[in-house]
Amino acid sequence: MRISLWVPNLIVPLETYMITQIRDLCDQGHELRIIAFGRLKGMPLYRDENYPVFEQALNIAPPTNDLKKAWAMLMGFFKSRHKKKLLNSLNGKRFGRLTHKFYLSWYLMALEAHDSFGEDLILCHFGHIGNVAAGLHKLGCLKTRFATFFHGFDFHRLVPRYGAAFYKLLRESGFPVFAASSHLKSGLRDIGFTEESTFVHNMALNPLFFNPPPPEDKHWRPRPLKLITVARLEKIKGLHLAIRALALLHKEGVAFEYAIIGDGAEKEALKSLAREEGLSGSVRFLGALTSPKIKRHLDHSHLFLLPSIIDEGGNPLVLQEALARGLLAIGSKRGGIPELIGECGWLMDDETPGALLKAIKAYLETPAEERARRQRDGQRKIRESFDIRALNRDLLRICLRFPA
Repeated sequence: MRISLWVPNLIVPLETYMITQIRDLCDQGHELRIIAFGRLKGMPLYRDENYPVFEQALNIAPPTNDLKKAWAMLMGFFKSRHKKKLLNSLNGKRFGRLTHKFYLSWYLMALEAHDSFGEDLILCHFGHIGNVAAGLHKLGCLKTRFATFFHGFDFHRLVPRYGAAFYKLLRESGFPVFAASSHLKSGLRDIGFTEESTFVHNMALNPLFFNPPPPEDKHWRPRPLKLITVARLEKIKGLHLAIRALALLHKEGVAFEYAIIGDGAEKEALKSLAREEGLSGSVRFLGALTSPKIKRHLDHSHLFLLPSIIDEGGNPLVLQEALARGLLAIGSKRGGIPELIGECGWLMDDETPGALLKAIKAYLETPAEERARRQRDGQRKIRESFDIRALNRDLLRICLRFPA
């Protein structure tokens, strides 16, 4: 099958959920093409010599310079076979925000120039990319079936900013939309998507994290207690709560080590907080790491902390990785975190250092046999629910039920 993936930006190493999906679809023998609608500044691009599809990705973002964009659009208009449709794409009543800065018109010309309307299936990551596909479908340029994946970003940033009306064209298209968790599926239903067209599709785990199995005695003697977080270092991740909770644990005389993997705007503030709390020797900031290195750190840890303070919606991939490597988890009650942790960890009663401390102490006070049982349950849950081969098979089966 010829499949095109439309993504917001050229793929970067952190986007493991898309990388895993793309690699497996290639392994299944499908012919893949990546169409990117931009590029993240300052981020290295993902490359894999075994999967040239990443290096061959097309970036169809418009020029940032208005004059260059205007000239490119003028040239594109004269070359286009869809001049009438290009003029129709300027109709604000029909296409709403897609007419802003001539977005729909630009992408029509860019995709036409690269002969990108002939695939058997288009998979759009993020709702605003699905909107473009819906607009092109309504214009009559895109005649193939397409599906759209909604992630936490959609509900954290776009839905609050633009509201349900932003997705009117996508709803009207009738093509399937996939939510990254049951929590997000409820959100899609709330903004008007039908039950018949809305599905849960978990973001699959990199198979690297399944093998070899972690030791079964991982939680028998957690001394010193080794905690870890893998996240963007932003305030919404709640890592200030983790550091303050561990300061309270330190005062109780419990020996621990806390590894923080990731970079972001809050890194220096978090380092400063750790110094103020007297934890410089116990809290390590390791920066952004590759998946194999993250796996090694997980293998030497007991507890994964995810005290997010904003609802991002999906099932966090880093939490899946931690459970797959035999860690138990503590998290807030935001988004898909409770659904994923289930009986494989503890949820914070509220978003305070005291609540996080209480959950950490609950882990320490739980009998070793019970911790081992929870470890096994977590590993089984991830293996059964996040296998990429099964997820991609289900995805294609659902998509093909919808006529082009």
